[in-house]
Amino acid sequence: MLSPDGATRSFDAKAQGTVFSDSAAVVLLKRLDDALADGDAVLAVIRGVAINNDGRDKASFTAPSVDGQAAVIAAAQRDAGIDARSVSYVETHGTATPMGDPVEVEALTRAFRQHTDDAGFCRIGSLKSNVGHMVIAAGAAGVIKTALALARETLPPSIHYTAPNPGIDFARSPFMVCDRLTPWPRGEQPRRAGVSGFGVGGTNAHVVLEEAPAPAPSSAAVGPQLLALSAKSPAALVAVAAELAAHLQAHPDLNLADAAYTLQVGRSAFAHRLCVVAQTTQDAVQALQTASHPRRAQRKVGSGEPPMVWLFPGQGAQYAGMGRGLYAADADFRAAFDAALAALAPHLDFDLRARMFGNEPGAPGADLLTGTGTTQPATFCLEYALAQSWLARGARPAALIGHSVGEFVAAVLAGVMRLSDAAQLVARRGALMQALPPGGMLSVRLSASDVLARLPEALALAAENGPAACVVAGPREAIEAWRAALEADGVQARVLQTSHAFHSSMMDPALAPFADVVRAVALAAPSLPIVSTRTGTWMTEADAISADYWARHLREPVRFSPAIRTALARHTDAAFLEVGPRDALSTLARQHGPAGSVLAIPSLADTPETEAAQMLLAQGALWTAGLALAASAANPATARHRIPLPTYAFERKRYWVEAAATQQRGSTTNAPGHAQAESAPQARPVSDVPSATVLAFTPPPHANAMSSTTPAPTHPATSGNAPAARKLQLIARLRALFDDVSGSDLGDTDPTIPFVELGIDSLTLTQAALQVKREFGVSVTFRQLMESLRSLDALADHLDAQLPPEPTAQPQAATAAAVAPQNLAMPAAVMPAPGTNAPLLQQVIQQQMQLMAQQLALLSGVQPAAPQTDTTPPAAPAPTATAAADAASATDDAGVQRYDVKKAFGAIARIHTQASPLTERQRARLDAFMRRYVERTAKSRAYTEQHRAHLADPRVVNGFRPMIKDIVYQIVVARSKGSHLWDLDGNDYVDVLSGFGMSLFGWQPDFVLDAVRRQLDDGYDIGPQHPLAGPVAELVCELTGFDRAGLCNTGSEAVMAAVRIART
Repeated sequence: MLSPDGATRSFDAKAQGTVFSDSAAVVLLKRLDDALADGDAVLAVIRGVAINNDGRDKASFTAPSVDGQAAVIAAAQRDAGIDARSVSYVETHGTATPMGDPVEVEALTRAFRQHTDDAGFCRIGSLKSNVGHMVIAAGAAGVIKTALALARETLPPSIHYTAPNPGIDFARSPFMVCDRLTPWPRGEQPRRAGVSGFGVGGTNAHVVLEEAPAPAPSSAAVGPQLLALSAKSPAALVAVAAELAAHLQAHPDLNLADAAYTLQVGRSAFAHRLCVVAQTTQDAVQALQTASHPRRAQRKVGSGEPPMVWLFPGQGAQYAGMGRGLYAADADFRAAFDAALAALAPHLDFDLRARMFGNEPGAPGADLLTGTGTTQPATFCLEYALAQSWLARGARPAALIGHSVGEFVAAVLAGVMRLSDAAQLVARRGALMQALPPGGMLSVRLSASDVLARLPEALALAAENGPAACVVAGPREAIEAWRAALEADGVQARVLQTSHAFHSSMMDPALAPFADVVRAVALAAPSLPIVSTRTGTWMTEADAISADYWARHLREPVRFSPAIRTALARHTDAAFLEVGPRDALSTLARQHGPAGSVLAIPSLADTPETEAAQMLLAQGALWTAGLALAASAANPATARHRIPLPTYAFERKRYWVEAAATQQRGSTTNAPGHAQAESAPQARPVSDVPSATVLAFTPPPHANAMSSTTPAPTHPATSGNAPAARKLQLIARLRALFDDVSGSDLGDTDPTIPFVELGIDSLTLTQAALQVKREFGVSVTFRQLMESLRSLDALADHLDAQLPPEPTAQPQAATAAAVAPQNLAMPAAVMPAPGTNAPLLQQVIQQQMQLMAQQLALLSGVQPAAPQTDTTPPAAPAPTATAAADAASATDDAGVQRYDVKKAFGAIARIHTQASPLTERQRARLDAFMRRYVERTAKSRAYTEQHRAHLADPRVVNGFRPMIKDIVYQIVVARSKGSHLWDLDGNDYVDVLSGFGMSLFGWQPDFVLDAVRRQLDDGYDIGPQHPLAGPVAELVCELTGFDRAGLCNTGSEAVMAAVRIART
């Protein structure tokens, strides 16, 4: 069977056997209709399959059978409903054995002759000639080769073929060997191929493949496209971007929308993410190759999905033509924009759309939005439409903040007021303010407290925008005078281009008329949290329904900076999304933390031409932050195809077990430093000595878990860096722990990558949870490691919060209290002294015997004697651990109920003993739900209490949480029918799992009940064979396609029988 010359010469005269290789193969199967609908790249279609086993009829265990092979090929063609004459290629088993090849061609000929007498029309080949016998992957590899040949319309050659096997009569068969690269173009009839795979034990399989339908062309790309990339490390992300850029350069005519679609639906999302927005392949290449490109966003996601806080700008950010680009490109934006225009129309005496889009005759576009009577309705209209577009894309805010008039958009989204009422209020607000005397506003680079300390009496604080960014308002003369004074003092100040002194005493005449309008409007409590920019805190129901609140809103300072701080206090990892023109609020939000710590993303820039691209970039930027929206990255989203693109850029790492170094003969270890200097892995092959037959290595001396030579730990000084240093230490200890449990090297991995992405499975995580408990004294569950604590970084944060503070003892005290432990260091093996005349082999054996003696001594607890040549001085003793952690842990969960699960059998879900993580509001809602649940299922609960003393049910213990113990009991079912179950209280349930798949026809199907009643009348007998055994076996054979079926009483009996069959 094995080829003596290392070549697999399928069907060749010189064939002497095959060459085996280790391989794996994966084939993705999908219904053809589904694949076409999803735009998948279909390589081939499976027309028919067949399988049989001729093991009982073969001459010997390894001998092939013509009858069995011919039968399975014919059966597959019948299943496909085809004529053998339509098959133009067969990927054969082709093991290149003197007996196997002739038998296979004879079997193929016999099957094909059932349909045609033609000769030489079908090519055959074997992948084994190219890569050898891939054992269990051989059949799947043959399918892959044939599918690719169909897709690429080219037949690859079978190599090592020079002359036909004399035992094969190709001239009279339908076949010829494909020994060269051969075109295989589409024609009037679909191309078809067969693939054979034969097992040595007698299993034969054959599949008929057909060319895939010619795909319909994908729709042309329109507008900008979002290309999203991710990787597990920064270096891999750089490589992924570079490979995609190179691919796009090599394929400039590629459909960029198909590329965006493929990247979105055909790639996993990892922690390190990058996205670019481009309209052409050239634009995409430039963005991918330029780290600072304006149409590019890149960041690393955190351990969880950040909550979104939406920011709605006030007036002052408007630009000519705003909304025009999105109106043309985004159907959801367009519909919402039209709705807002319709709501505003009855309250305006001008065409707002014309002014916004710059279509009003007689006025330059830049001047159309300067008046506040126009600016406020225009800003409201744009921001409402933007918000609806984001909602349509799948974005959901956790909180809303509106700057001045922007708060009216937040109020509509939160249900405080209807769109029509908000439109009336905004239009009236703008008109009232427009009618007031003009004024000015000044932006000042000072904090609010500094501004108030310097502010002249004629001016007022209009907005507190940032830690050092405020706006004042008042008469223009006073504004200009104070600006000059501030600049003289070296304070930056800039006059804003506004028509009035908003949010100042100059707005007082508008308060009463506007309050009257508000009182006529229906107001409600917010259904979404709103941070008020009038108070800087969360909007209450009293604020929301107060006419005075909304009237004073236009007069009092805009507390935007306090509002941002309020939002960050609740959502520390918030992602701010600016839903309005430009990026003024995004810039201000980023000022409320260290550089780069606050994430703020603008929706738009400052020109209508870039609106669609900027909106798409914001969508991508949210994705890079961990917020994946349902919106398509491709435009248009319909009629898209998956296309070949570069896949993941794996960072190749060599996992070769390096042997330790060999000490030179006659060398001695004089000091630890010397041992480390000489510990580079070096091996001396014993082939240098003619009599040697082994290769020996001596491990270099080093500190290990059994050594007392580990230096005493240093005690970091108490400083602000201590928490960060402790977290790094925790991560390092956790790496070592997971290294030990998983057997993997996590040394260079990003600590924020989830354990699952590191390849750590559920069993390993279960063991890791136990080890964390033993190592740190902090309980964590498997579920936590899968969800909230799913990375080293998150787990270290959790441990840092749970562990007591580190002791601040001085190093001198720790050293004084140290106790020298027993020296259990294993001395390095010693080679014979110089001048020894013993052969090297004998020296090596003596050395290994000495090592074994020392190891046995250590295992038995006896201190081994040091070798005579070991002159290494003893290392300094290590200090003992303090009891501070134990003392702290004795009181850390005081008052929490404890459960003894130390004797639990198996990897069960542990009982949760942590304090409730719920807020008071969440706890109240949970209590209300539990009351309703207990009332609805009172009889099931009474049943549980009645039988608890003698009925054990482990299902209610796994994952037990004390906070919900009142509803942890089984629902007792009284009757069932079809997919419905009724409990003791008469509640009707739908069993969506059908008894975990056991009852495929539902509960109590009539035909089953009838059969059971008949059998009850006939009697139940165990032992003798039942008259239904034969018909059941026949049905099983029909269902599975096997020749015979055996019925067993137990699963063990069935497994034993299957093992016996497999061995024959």
